[in-house]
Amino acid sequence: MLSLRFKPNAPRRPPRIVILGPPGSGRDTQAAIIAKQFGLVHVSTRQLLQKELVENPRVGKIISACNDNGEMIPDAIVNRLIEKRLK
Repeated sequence: MLSLRFKPNAPRRPPRIVILGPPGSGRDTQAAIIAKQFGLVHVSTRQLLQKELVENPRVGKIISACNDNGEMIPDAIVNRLIEKRLK
C-alpha cells in the first residue's frame, strides 16, 4: 500500500503522481485504483485526446494524423489539454 509522509506543519496538498509505462502495462487501471483509494483526481491524456477528437475537429485532424502515422502528438496540444483539465 502507498504510504505518504508529510513534514510537520506543512500545508496538506494532495500528491501529484505520474504513472509511466509501455502500452498495455495497466497505467490507466492502476491510476484509477490509486485515485479511488486515496480520493485523488485521475487525469488521463488518452481520454483528453479522445474528447478533443470529438469536440475540436481542427485539432482532431492533427491528433488523428499523428496516431495513424505512429508519431507522437505535439507537446503543445497535450500540454494545453492537461493545463486546461487541471484548471
